[in-house]
Amino acid sequence: MSEPQQEQKSIKYKTFRFFYYMKREHLEYFLQTGNVKVTQLSRSNDPLEFLFNIKGDDAFYSWYHNEPLVLCLSTRVTSPSLWGHYADSHKGVCLVFDIPLESSVSDSYDKTIRKYGIIASNANDIGKSYLYQVKYVEDRHVIQLTDDINNEPEKRLNFLCKQYINAIITKSKDWEFENEFRVYISDHSSDLVCDNRLLFYSGLKEYFSGVVIGLNCDVPDAYVEKLVRESQFSTAFVARASIHPQKYQMQICPFNKKDIEDTRVKDIEAWKSEDI
Repeated sequence: MSEPQQEQKSIKYKTFRFFYYMKREHLEYFLQTGNVKVTQLSRSNDPLEFLFNIKGDDAFYSWYHNEPLVLCLSTRVTSPSLWGHYADSHKGVCLVFDIPLESSVSDSYDKTIRKYGIIASNANDIGKSYLYQVKYVEDRHVIQLTDDINNEPEKRLNFLCKQYINAIITKSKDWEFENEFRVYISDHSSDLVCDNRLLFYSGLKEYFSGVVIGLNCDVPDAYVEKLVRESQFSTAFVARASIHPQKYQMQICPFNKKDIEDTRVKDIEAWKSEDI
C-alpha cells in the first residue's frame, strides 16, 4: 500500500508499507526499545545465503570475515507461508512500517541492483540507509575474475564490491514468495545495537505504524492494545489476522479501520521522483 506523494526537505519521496515478522515474546522488547533483530546471513534458515561462485581469486573469500548484517522486510502480510515461516507458525506477530523512500537509484557497481534511499526525519543524520530489493534466481552462474580485472586495482575493487552486494541480495527462486527487501546495515552504523550479545537495529522505529497479531496467537487483543497504548508508539494501530473467506490467504483487519493489504512490488519498482 502506498501513500500520497509528499515532499520533505526538498527531497521527493513516497511512502510504502513493509512488514517484519517475529515471535510473540519479542513484541514487548520492541515496544520498549524500538529495536528489531538483525539477521546474520550465516545463521539464516537458508544455507544458500551469501554464496559466491567466483573463479580465479581465492583471496576473495576472505570477505566472508566481513559478514553482512541485514534487516529483512517483506511487502506481504497476507501470505500464510510467511506467517508460518517467520511468525512462529502463526502464533507470533507482524510489525508494520511505513517507510518513505527516494526513487530507485542505480548502484555504482551493478545497474541491475535496485536500491532505494530511506528518508531520515532528522536533518542531522549523517549518511543514508538503503533498502535493497532481493533478486531471485535459479542458477548460480560461475563468474570468472579475468587477468585484465585482477591486474588493475580499481577494476578489481569494483568487481569485488559488485559480487559482494549481489551475494547479499540474491536468493534461490524457491524463496520468491517472500517479496523481500533488505536494509544493509554497516557494522559502523549508529543504529546498530548490541543487547545481551544479540544484534538489533533501531533505524526503523520512527516508521513503525502498527502491529498485526497472528491467527494462532493466544494473547488477547485487548492486552496487545494496552501494551501499544502505554508504549512510546501509542498511536500505532493493532490488527488481527484471520482466514480470508474466499482466498487461500490471510485477511488483516485493523480494529475500526480498513483492511490492510500487501504492498505491490511493481508500484515500488515504478516509483520515480521525476514523475512528480
